[in-house]
Amino acid sequence: MGRSTALGAVLACTAFAAVYAAAANTPAARTASSGAGCGSGRWQVKTMTDAAAASVNLSPRTTTVAELRRLPAPKSPRRTRIKGVETTTYRVAARLVKMGLERDGDVLLVVVDPKTHGKLVVEFPASACIRGASNKVQPLMRNARAALVAACGAPDRGSFTRVGGQATITGVGFFESGDGVSDAAPNGIELHPVLGFRMTECSLGAG
Repeated sequence: MGRSTALGAVLACTAFAAVYAAAANTPAARTASSGAGCGSGRWQVKTMTDAAAASVNLSPRTTTVAELRRLPAPKSPRRTRIKGVETTTYRVAARLVKMGLERDGDVLLVVVDPKTHGKLVVEFPASACIRGASNKVQPLMRNARAALVAACGAPDRGSFTRVGGQATITGVGFFESGDGVSDAAPNGIELHPVLGFRMTECSLGAG
């Protein structure tokens, strides 16, 4: 290899390294590496990493999807946890409709009331985004998501998989506002995060 060729190769490698280093130092790359900034829209409340997470009563209250959909919605959800619904853990029996993997890593599952067929969104946060939660609730969130995947398989990113079957779902009440989910309850209520998921058999391709 001639001197000029060798020098060109060194310069090319140096330029590539500089570009790579710059790319790795972008805010997006740092966010992905650290696990921070997993989402927006009251994200700490969604993942129980907020300062008021300890106020959540983890003993589930048995209710129905229909009853959750009838709860009065706040005029404008604050960044902090709302006493009442968002400090209560609910347990519902519901029929699965579809699930998908969101850009923030959440698994979004749409369920319906077996009697009224009213829809409800329930969400399972990504493990990388719940590291700030207490040691008591982190395993609950991870195990609930693992149970869903074990029953129905891994969801697809960017598209929904039709699923069926009835499950018992335990999760914390959460008011979502303006996220554009077409299957959202009229009052914006969700179970987010899900802390427990139990079903006997999940059928794919059926809602």
